[in-house]
Amino acid sequence: MTLDTGAPATGYATSTGAPLDPDVAISNKGRVKAEMERVLRAFGGATRLNMAPALAL
Repeated sequence: MTLDTGAPATGYATSTGAPLDPDVAISNKGRVKAEMERVLRAFGGATRLNMAPALAL
């Protein structure tokens, strides 16, 4: 999974806080569609943990 910039989509987590891995390996050709749907749903509902660095005041 990549961002619109082409960089890996790192720093995302599920609603339970489990980190999402942007690298997905699909070994069974027959499962490509189902796995892509699963990954897209997971990232679609994910929270970005490292949006921007904190500002020092």
